[in-house]
Amino acid sequence: QSTWGYSATFMIMFKNRKITIQYLVTMTLIGIVLILLTTLFHITKSEPVIISVYYETYCPYSKKFIKGELWKAFNTFSEDILQIDLYPYGNAVELKGDPSNCKCQHGKHECAANLFQACLINKTPRSVHIPIIKCMETDKHPEDVAQHCTEEGNVDYQEIKECTDSDEGLGYQHDMALSTGALDPRHTGVPWIILNGEFNKLYRQKAQNDMIVLICYLYENSEQLDACK
Repeated sequence: QSTWGYSATFMIMFKNRKITIQYLVTMTLIGIVLILLTTLFHITKSEPVIISVYYETYCPYSKKFIKGELWKAFNTFSEDILQIDLYPYGNAVELKGDPSNCKCQHGKHECAANLFQACLINKTPRSVHIPIIKCMETDKHPEDVAQHCTEEGNVDYQEIKECTDSDEGLGYQHDMALSTGALDPRHTGVPWIILNGEFNKLYRQKAQNDMIVLICYLYENSEQLDACK
């Protein structure tokens, strides 16, 4: 084989090796970038703040909180930042443990509104039922405006009403009773506010006075949120 033949073979081998090295370097850099992006995603993604509100539909303090601070926070933060769980029961009592025989602090109309909202909460997502509940709580008599508020929220009122007249609805009410009864410490008033599964007296007070500031304090990466800057 001629000298030119050896030289050509060597050049091809060198070129191929050079391409292989460049390919390995490129793939390594891509891998590093992907790892960095994945790590950054996990660093910046935080768990939502979970607020659980135990309330009565006719309680003036519950109504004030729902149509005030809770509503402002709902409109300020997306659900991946703030998760709102509502429990309409409060100081109600199921006599002899019978969901169909319930006594409420503010009378039978409150029991009816509590049951209606329990059905609504279980049958619709938060983005739907929270505005409807706020609409109801804005009125002096929530039960009287249930149909108006439900239809305004584009939900079939008759479906929710049928739920309240069924064993399914009583089951939802009983679940609210069990959740309220399991509170530790037990609630001493409403609205009773739990943040991230724990009761804190100061947090409860702050939630009723300036909930947006409280959520900014509790959310892990609040500096990224416009509402917290």
